[in-house]
Amino acid sequence: MSLFQFTARRLVSQAYCGLKAASSSKKQKFCLEMARPSSNMADFREVFAKAKHIAIITGAGVSAESGVPTFRGAGGFWRKWQAQELATPEAFARNPSRVWEFYHYRREVMLSKHPNPAHIAIAECERRLSKQGRSVVVITQNIDELHRKAGTKHLLEIHGSLFKTRCTNCGNVAANYKSPICPALAGKGAPDPETEDATIPVEDLPQCEEDGCNGLLRPHVVWFGETLDPDILTEVEKELEICDLCLVVGTSSVVYPAAMFAPQVSARGVPVAEFNMEATPATNRFRFHFPGPCGTTLPPALARPQTEMSSKRKLLPEAVLQELAAAPPARPDGQAAAANRGKRRGGGAPKQRQGQVQRRLKKDEQRKGARSKGNYTAVCLKDQSLTGLHQQLAKDFLNTHLYGPDTNRAQANEFFSLENKKNPVKKAAVQFVDKSWGQEKKQRAARFKKRWLSTQIKN
Repeated sequence: MSLFQFTARRLVSQAYCGLKAASSSKKQKFCLEMARPSSNMADFREVFAKAKHIAIITGAGVSAESGVPTFRGAGGFWRKWQAQELATPEAFARNPSRVWEFYHYRREVMLSKHPNPAHIAIAECERRLSKQGRSVVVITQNIDELHRKAGTKHLLEIHGSLFKTRCTNCGNVAANYKSPICPALAGKGAPDPETEDATIPVEDLPQCEEDGCNGLLRPHVVWFGETLDPDILTEVEKELEICDLCLVVGTSSVVYPAAMFAPQVSARGVPVAEFNMEATPATNRFRFHFPGPCGTTLPPALARPQTEMSSKRKLLPEAVLQELAAAPPARPDGQAAAANRGKRRGGGAPKQRQGQVQRRLKKDEQRKGARSKGNYTAVCLKDQSLTGLHQQLAKDFLNTHLYGPDTNRAQANEFFSLENKKNPVKKAAVQFVDKSWGQEKKQRAARFKKRWLSTQIKN
């Protein structure tokens, strides 16, 4: 019995057991509730916050938002063929040149594409939760490696990868990011229906580089009519068995056996959330459904909780924060102040000096807009544990005292004076404002913070 038959039989058995158990009124009520999936983000966030093992199943809809052609449905043609006509062992046996042109085109397209907010949100979620002892696994039907490019580590590519090849002779699988993958395919693969086949000889198509092999390579993807890699399927089964939350992202839930994964999880009572442009045949079997582009709906669903951000320990003492809050804002009449300085220096404001004033004001605005060294000093002052309000207070303090529109050399020297260095806030600025921010400055910042904390503990 194949893995596909095993999974199908298992799902049918679970469905039968579910129908049998639904004879009680309580089970009937549960089924009715499951038929109306919720779109309440707050409810989903509560479930997400408690989950320890999260499985995320992704499909072509995620990559479509990065501009990746899906080759499915109306208009999904390459030349005059659909993917189902080219992505088969039979098509490769008949015309390996045409099939390699098709996949060469797809590889070249993917080299120009980048992860979108959905890919990035998943990767960031995996990094964050791994530090908390929680796990995230991505089970993807996509072959474009955008999840990998976004930074996802725990990734199961059930349909293979565009950037891997498999030898038809020795079976060796290898990563391959060459562009073009072989000289004969350079400039080939145009999707226009009027384009003629290149008819490349087999010996000029990609060849195995293992010693003494030289066999014809094929894309390491699962073609129509082929079975999934049993080792990967076994890993998928294990992950779905232990997951306590499942997300279905950008998939139509019609390609088997992947279409059975989420319903299989839902059948054992695990919450499943679907993120898709529209409802699918499996939608009513899930607890949540969030319609719309995945790049819009998924990031807020997986974002860091506000309580997690505010629960961090504030390392700077309250007195320092109060001084930051009490720091006077930058003068709104900066232009007048600059003009007055010009009058004091030259007794008037000729056109040349007015031009200098305007340039200086413009430069000041650019500095603020670019958030340059005054602001990364503020980052050092506030430490990463402080809230956005304290970040802004620190930035305002530094911009006012060091980079304000009416700052002159005397004020800058005063700021760096020995007296001001006794103040912890200004001392930090004196230590860390510089033309560069290299490893030495980071180490000095760490030493200063350690000394400051030890002083506070003693006091």
